[in-house]
Amino acid sequence: MVDIALFIQPGRGASVVAATLAAHARRHALPWRLHIQPTSDGARHWLEDLVAMGRIQAAVGFVDATQIGRDLPVVSFRSQSRRAARVLVDDQAIGALAAETLIKAGYRRLICQGPTASDTISARAERHRGFLARARSVPGVQALRLPRDADSKRLSSFLRDLVLDGLPTALFGYQDQVALWLLHEIALAGLAVPEDIGVIGVEDTAAAATSTPTLTSVQLPWAAMAYESALALHRLLCGAAPGPAVTLSAPGVSLRASTRRTAVPTDDARRELERRVAAMAVTGTVASLADTLGMGVRRLHKHCLEMTGRTPSALITDARMAVARSCLATTEATMDEVAAECGFSGRVPFTQAFRRIHGTSPGRWRSAIRCSPEPT
Repeated sequence: MVDIALFIQPGRGASVVAATLAAHARRHALPWRLHIQPTSDGARHWLEDLVAMGRIQAAVGFVDATQIGRDLPVVSFRSQSRRAARVLVDDQAIGALAAETLIKAGYRRLICQGPTASDTISARAERHRGFLARARSVPGVQALRLPRDADSKRLSSFLRDLVLDGLPTALFGYQDQVALWLLHEIALAGLAVPEDIGVIGVEDTAAAATSTPTLTSVQLPWAAMAYESALALHRLLCGAAPGPAVTLSAPGVSLRASTRRTAVPTDDARRELERRVAAMAVTGTVASLADTLGMGVRRLHKHCLEMTGRTPSALITDARMAVARSCLATTEATMDEVAAECGFSGRVPFTQAFRRIHGTSPGRWRSAIRCSPEPT
């Protein structure tokens, strides 16, 4: 009989791996006996003791072959375990998929905890890198990090400050346990999920499906991991050396109540909002724009952020600057006339706004445009 330790936290993943290994053993008449153990330090010492006594002949799961203390056939889910056969998950792609899910749901501020230079957990660091990289690749999306090691009071203050500007915000937990802790901290801060802040996790555990609210979570490819583990373990027990690492992708996301179902604004809807802002930018204000669109100022602020990633004031200023650039480039109007044409109360506030956006004065901008060579 070959006793095999499954070094996996009890739950869906451990059940799938155990069932797949057992089915593989039955199919090939292999004398395998499985022992599921959690991935705690105590469990690691338990494994080392059993290995030393000769009562365990192989191991599968989140275990590093170098920690066991002797040569043993090991199929590891950890990238650092160089002496083992490795069945890995593309952790950067998991982080990117989490960010993509939140972006498609309409979130425009995405937050995770890390990575930092001291991050020693490879999966955590890689998932955070993938998450931040995907968030930063989309115009209008902010990518932030939570304060590391913040106490509950400081974290509550940080979360409450986040929601003040109305920008749709969501948090990423690199595993469900972290995401469920975030749900708890958001509730302690007096905020609602997903109305104020969305949350997404990784692993799609049973707790994710039963939490309040239920947790949206990226699925791990447990079935594929189990299948590859069975093949790799069989080869190792037959005397073969560990082969190249197998890297698998996440199969999808379980969408639940912790993230909203808001669709990303279409290009047509975004252009229509920008057109209506431009039509009244010269004479209008944020209040008059809100009245024209049939909503309050706060609702307009949130609506503009969701549709364009920008505030109503910024959209109005953009529209006014477009009028100013056209006047400067195509007419001989004075600065006072241009200021009046694009809705400013005078030359000074116009010049200040123009310089802030373009980095130069209106007069110099006009001179530079008119001195540019004609295209040939």
